[in-house]
Amino acid sequence: MTAFRSIRVRLTLWYTLALVTLLTLFAVGVYGVVRIRLSEQLGERLNTQYAALEQSLREEPDPEERETEELEELERIGLTEAFVIYQDDEMFYRSRLWPAQLAEVDTEPSSGVARQSETALDFRVRRGRLDWHGHRYEIAVAVNDTDVKKTLHSLAIILATGLPMTVMLAVGGGWWLASRAMRPVAHIAAQARQINADRLSERLPVDNPHDEIGELATVFNEMLERLQDAFARVRSFAADASHELRTPLTALRSVGEAAMQHRDNASSYREAVGSMLEEATRLVSLLDNLLVLTRAEADRALVRPEKCDLGLLVHEVVECIGVLAEEKGQELSVEEAVGVTVWADATLVRQSVLNVLDNAIKFTPVGGRIEVRVGSTPMAGAVEIRDSGPGIAEEHRERIFERFYRVDSARASERGSGLGLPIARWAVGANRGRIELETEVGAGSTFRLFFPIRDGGQP
Repeated sequence: MTAFRSIRVRLTLWYTLALVTLLTLFAVGVYGVVRIRLSEQLGERLNTQYAALEQSLREEPDPEERETEELEELERIGLTEAFVIYQDDEMFYRSRLWPAQLAEVDTEPSSGVARQSETALDFRVRRGRLDWHGHRYEIAVAVNDTDVKKTLHSLAIILATGLPMTVMLAVGGGWWLASRAMRPVAHIAAQARQINADRLSERLPVDNPHDEIGELATVFNEMLERLQDAFARVRSFAADASHELRTPLTALRSVGEAAMQHRDNASSYREAVGSMLEEATRLVSLLDNLLVLTRAEADRALVRPEKCDLGLLVHEVVECIGVLAEEKGQELSVEEAVGVTVWADATLVRQSVLNVLDNAIKFTPVGGRIEVRVGSTPMAGAVEIRDSGPGIAEEHRERIFERFYRVDSARASERGSGLGLPIARWAVGANRGRIELETEVGAGSTFRLFFPIRDGGQP
């Protein structure tokens, strides 16, 4: 039964079964049509000869003077073959071709066409009665259908021998075609067995991308490409996360070791504990951000859009983070438009504004200026955060939204986690919004966040 699991075997068997069925129906149909047609031709011959004899009898106006010359003439010219005519139960004329085997056949007058099989030979006989001028004529016309039987017998032999040979040739051809068609599948299976997590860059062979197998292999290759990209992002994420976690943990250990070297100095202990708490806070913040991104990529983050006051949300964020700008001596101004409402998740809106504003405060120099504006367009509520920082070079403008990406070492010294802007972009996108960046090196940067103002709308 193992062989029947093969698609090639099943295809060949189904193909053979279908072919045998069709050929058998075709052969039976051909035999039946030929037989019917030959029988019809034989009947037409009988009818034609019978009509000629009947016409000959009717042409004689006086049956008492009827002679046989006209019947002999019909026999001579071949218009009739074998026939016999009885006049008032007495034989009137019998052709020379009238078979002797029929001489003993019951010649009881009857009409229609019948087969005489009592003799060694097969004849088809057409009999009929004609009443003409007070006389009764019984007419019998016979034709030998041996040739018809031989023709049908030959046709049956041809079909009976040709059908198996055709089936055998077709089965062989079907097996060859099935083997050839399934060969790419074997190659794909062999190549697929070689692919594992360390060889995701390899692809399945595609001999013909336009047939079904090629299309299937192309789809698998696209899936492998997505898996490769996912594995690469997971590995990059693990490496970046390990690196980012290592920094505060190393700082904690260093501060702890330094404190142990100054056991008698209470102020050093307090300073060490303060530093350790600061690193612990940064570590917790980093883990929170990683958790947010992990949930976002797994589509497990809950988004609850509702109608909310965008100006009020921005005001709360500025109140919360404004103290950081004050510590750096930065000028932070807010310009709020009245009555700007959006349809979004308030928590995510607050987080996106907080991350972008926190990023602006970090990278704007001491004494710099940061402006926050809240406005609207016909389709969206907008938050614009403009800073007087160093700006972002063109090659970094898209990559700053990647996880753990930092523009340069100088910006890295600000100790950002590299997760703020990626989370901000995700939070805006989760609300069906968009984020835009306009920046110029040396002239500062402007981030614009757009949120839809209607349920299901697009900014």
